[in-house]
Amino acid sequence: MASSVERASFATTARLLSCLVTESLVRAIFVPFRWPDGVGIGVVLNAPVSNKPATDCTSYSQGDILAIIVLKHVPIFKHDSNDPRGKEIGLLDPLDMSPLVLVTSIHNEKEVPLWNFSGIDSR
Repeated sequence: MASSVERASFATTARLLSCLVTESLVRAIFVPFRWPDGVGIGVVLNAPVSNKPATDCTSYSQGDILAIIVLKHVPIFKHDSNDPRGKEIGLLDPLDMSPLVLVTSIHNEKEVPLWNFSGIDSR
């Protein structure tokens, strides 16, 4: 069972990510897949990458991704987006997020192939 501090931390993280995406401060791309607890993931890009136009041959490093979130329901998409990376999320509801957020870590200005898991037990 998650403590109240863990639940509060996740709720704050979910609202922050929702505001960043919904206010178009960063981009989030929806990647559909089948999982018992979700319909896909939202890949939230860092601000510098979000502002660059996407191309079909764009490759990303670990530092280009702000967070990856598991989504329980399909989000609302931006209808004016023709992003070749996938459907761009226009409205990200914090209540649609599973209590797991993956974030990357960079140590000493070098990328480290490490994911920090920030999640809580939702039971």
